[in-house]
Amino acid sequence: MFSTRRSLSLRLIISMGLLSLAASTILAAAQLHFKYKSNIAAVHGSMNQVASGDLKSISASLWQLDTTLLDIQLQGLVARPNFVHAAIVQSGKTIAEAGRVDAKRSIRREFELAFSFNDQPYALGKLVLVASLDGIRAQVGREFLDLLMGEVIVALVLVSALLFLFHRQVGMHLHSLAAQVRDISPVNLEQPIALGKKFRNDELDQVTASLEKMRRGLLEAFTKLSEEVEERRIAESRLSQAKEQAESATLAKTQFLANMSHEIRTPMNGVMGMLQLAMDNSDPAVIQQYLQTAMRSSRSLLRLLNDILDLSRLEASRMPVMHEPFDIRELMEDLTDSFQAVVLDRGLALRGTVDETVPTALFGDTVRIRQILTNLIGNAVKFTLRGKVEIRVSSLTPVKPGEHRIFIEVEDTGVGIPDKAQTGLFAPFAQADSTQTRKFEGSGLGLSITQHLVVLLGGSLAFESSPSGSLFAVCLPLQPAPPLALRNTPAPQPDDAQPMAPLKVLVAEDNPVNSTIAMKFLEGMRHTPTLATTGLKVLEYMRREFFDLVLMDIQMPEMDGLEATRIIRSWPKSEGGETPIVAMTAHAFPSDTERFMAAGMNGHLAKPISRQDLERFLRSMPTARQA
Repeated sequence: MFSTRRSLSLRLIISMGLLSLAASTILAAAQLHFKYKSNIAAVHGSMNQVASGDLKSISASLWQLDTTLLDIQLQGLVARPNFVHAAIVQSGKTIAEAGRVDAKRSIRREFELAFSFNDQPYALGKLVLVASLDGIRAQVGREFLDLLMGEVIVALVLVSALLFLFHRQVGMHLHSLAAQVRDISPVNLEQPIALGKKFRNDELDQVTASLEKMRRGLLEAFTKLSEEVEERRIAESRLSQAKEQAESATLAKTQFLANMSHEIRTPMNGVMGMLQLAMDNSDPAVIQQYLQTAMRSSRSLLRLLNDILDLSRLEASRMPVMHEPFDIRELMEDLTDSFQAVVLDRGLALRGTVDETVPTALFGDTVRIRQILTNLIGNAVKFTLRGKVEIRVSSLTPVKPGEHRIFIEVEDTGVGIPDKAQTGLFAPFAQADSTQTRKFEGSGLGLSITQHLVVLLGGSLAFESSPSGSLFAVCLPLQPAPPLALRNTPAPQPDDAQPMAPLKVLVAEDNPVNSTIAMKFLEGMRHTPTLATTGLKVLEYMRREFFDLVLMDIQMPEMDGLEATRIIRSWPKSEGGETPIVAMTAHAFPSDTERFMAAGMNGHLAKPISRQDLERFLRSMPTARQA
């Protein structure tokens, strides 16, 4: 019933037993004390009875000197309970006695003996009675032991009953609570503390409620602490990941910048080196060859810069998407034609097919789709040493009503993509294999730009690769367009179109090289250019004479091109307030174009400019006139 010697129940029961035993002993002692006193009083009463009933007969026998009768009388006295000695004493001498005095404790009393003769009393002596208390004490002792044993038995029975009741009502529940509290740990805090008894709102129930409240508090605190620890762990993990990503991004950007430095310097070296060779040579044919090589290098440099700008705009989500009708078959023909020279020079075969299920006219961003296919075809041609490059266009089965998706595949028989490079193939600031991109030329930005463009158009890009070639697949959501919509699309103006009528053009440019290029291009087109090197000069010239067009640089000393444009737009039409103004600047982002248009400009021509680009742009202006 008790688990240890320190059991509260055991100590409580022992205390109750000792207390009960002490109480029983005291009660028994008190009872026997009163009985002892009562027995002594009874002895005195017996002696008083002798005095009242036997003294006369004993005195008569003594008067008559009847010794036989005296002996009988004295023997009768000592035969009474507790009387052990009776004697008649005259003048200090015992003349008759019965019994003997051998008690440890006794009561001794003397009674005067007298006899009346002729109404004259005569003193005869004394009757000495001795009563022993030993018997009374022995009897009281026996009764005390019997009473004490009875009390002890009753106490033991009562204590056992109390022990059983205490264990049933208190002890076992305390043991249960102790076991439940002892077993509390972080892994089982959700287990409630409860007693296997009917709720009575007694002390045990109150203790149980307090312990349960403590458990819930511990559970709440542990849960909160666990959440905080988990949040801290997640935060540390994210911080570690962010740190790794930042370090990886920093390393990638550093590698990217190092590679860009190499890629920029390579065509720049071609431009500068070929120009230097042209300057040092007097043979016109050789000079022409050097200049053509320098031009190719400059175009390669421009393509690289455009790729970087495209990537920057795509990452900043600042590249607009156009929706206009276009002919997918015509686009495929243009692309295959543009790559034919390179393909034939490398001894490859290039073939493009469009499935008959693909509509002729589609709505989409022709420029971005052309850029996607150009990058994929260019990569395929570049990394294919022998064999073929094939482009296939087909329609996918609609998953939802009204949905139309175009599936474009570009497959080559090239060198393939190494397994370790496939995971980061589309990552910004990363290249599939820097050694391969150097071997096959290029910056390695094409696929990253392509991935961004595909996502921008709402499509998806996937690839498969093996040592025998690669397959890139593009899925784009392109809705069919009415065939008549293609007829409304303006046809591009051919470069050899009818010459334009001469224009008076004000060139606002502070850079001598850029101003020389623009002036010479315009003069070669039989236009009349005038140079203004600041915004204030632009205002001065326009107040002085009329111009058909203003080519406005943005960053100029004294007054920039935007401020000059705002001032001009505040003038009346008669003073040139409606003169067409075109931004001719190196700012090439769409947000820049919006800023220029908001200032009142009519168009945007991004540097660097070629003669063909400038002429094509001038022909598109409303001021262009046929010669």
